[in-house]
Amino acid sequence: MPETDWTYVTRDFEVVTGEAARPLVEKTNDRRYLTRDGGIHTVSVDRWKLAQDAERHHWLGLRPHLTEDRNTDHAFMYDRYSAIHNQTFENAIELGCGPFTNVAVLAQRCTVKRLSLLDPLIEDYVKHPNCLYRDGALRLQSGARLPIAERFALPIEQFQPPVKYDLVVMLNVIEHCYNVPVIFRKIWDMLTPGGVILFHDRYYDHARVMAEAEMVYHTARPLKVDRGLMNGFIKCFNSIFFRTILTRSEAARSAPRDQVYFVGRKPDAA
Repeated sequence: MPETDWTYVTRDFEVVTGEAARPLVEKTNDRRYLTRDGGIHTVSVDRWKLAQDAERHHWLGLRPHLTEDRNTDHAFMYDRYSAIHNQTFENAIELGCGPFTNVAVLAQRCTVKRLSLLDPLIEDYVKHPNCLYRDGALRLQSGARLPIAERFALPIEQFQPPVKYDLVVMLNVIEHCYNVPVIFRKIWDMLTPGGVILFHDRYYDHARVMAEAEMVYHTARPLKVDRGLMNGFIKCFNSIFFRTILTRSEAARSAPRDQVYFVGRKPDAA
């Protein structure tokens, strides 16, 4: 395993490394949240709020000019969402939708009759100049408009779904949450039997998270979930699409990470 250097990613997403980062990391590192073998999958609400503040600052303060959040890249890695092509979903929800959503792309490959969006910062994101749903309807990449049935401005951990969903979308969200075991239970419960989940995130390995916990701190990303925990969740579903790729984080001197792209169906008998 390569030697880890001191790395501190600020609220402004600036990367400080080496001895300059050391006192910053020592003051704020996330080692206290290490689990026995699952990486960091749960942090305090206060730590999560720091991350949410950084996310708000990123989109509204630092990136007001952007028009997407890797939506095109995600669609490419999902083979243009071929796994759900021509399917119809009565109730869909995107968890951690951000200002742009991934439904803006995937809803061109399927039919979504009723769409809900959830993000703790959703009422801030509608102020982003290029937010795709700021007027109450989601502007699809094709230019068509999909009405938003409900907007939920709260974390997934606190969500009490008013209905069951036959499509749940959650792409690149886990790192921005505060309690992954609760989230996985929530997703399972909110899906109808036979419902479909689209799930994408980074894989972490517990040994590396343990090695880096004292020396690497990312303000906006408190969670680093071991792949075993994620795979345990994924295996609850009947796999329709599964792909992993190797990428490098923007945090300087970090090791490459696998990312998983998954589409699964909840068993009818569940």
